[in-house]
Amino acid sequence: MLAQAALTDGRMRDTFAWVLGLAELARDAAPAPKPAAAVKAPEGPARDLGRVAFSPGEDCLDLIRDEFARARRTVDVCVFTITDDRIRAAMLDARRRGVVIRVISDNDKSMDEGSDIEPLRRAGIEVRLDQTDSHMHHKFAVYDGARLLSGSYNWTRSAANYNQENVVVTAERAVVERFRDEFERLWGDFTRR
Repeated sequence: MLAQAALTDGRMRDTFAWVLGLAELARDAAPAPKPAAAVKAPEGPARDLGRVAFSPGEDCLDLIRDEFARARRTVDVCVFTITDDRIRAAMLDARRRGVVIRVISDNDKSMDEGSDIEPLRRAGIEVRLDQTDSHMHHKFAVYDGARLLSGSYNWTRSAANYNQENVVVTAERAVVERFRDEFERLWGDFTRR
């Protein structure tokens, strides 16, 4: 409006007002944006401020696979169960690129039909199981010691297809460090199998 007031020619002011009116009509006629099920990753440094996804649907799965694709050095995985072959494939792709992956999982769930624990182990990924009567029920992964993925999401097809689940990714250093410490504590407590 300041620009319009600065115009000295009356016809120019009228033309400017007409253009502003068209812009308002176009804005009002535009369809409302659809709400996104997941906060998609921005480019650059803002990408590590945090991302969130929900299931059912493939948004959580996509976030997990994206983080494996971004990994350059290490991934420490501490999850109750892994039965989604799409996640296993992302893990194996990362391993082929030279990423060192360690997995902690629940001993009971590792015996379930469709468990990916044994195929991961055979592919050279070191695995440790809890070997207790209770469950190791965590669901988190630390990527390159700098990013944390955590949430209720079980790494299964049922979680993607049916369950109400969530995943959060953050690079908040204090939070990532707490999860790294928890992983190392459990890694030391649980035996190789």
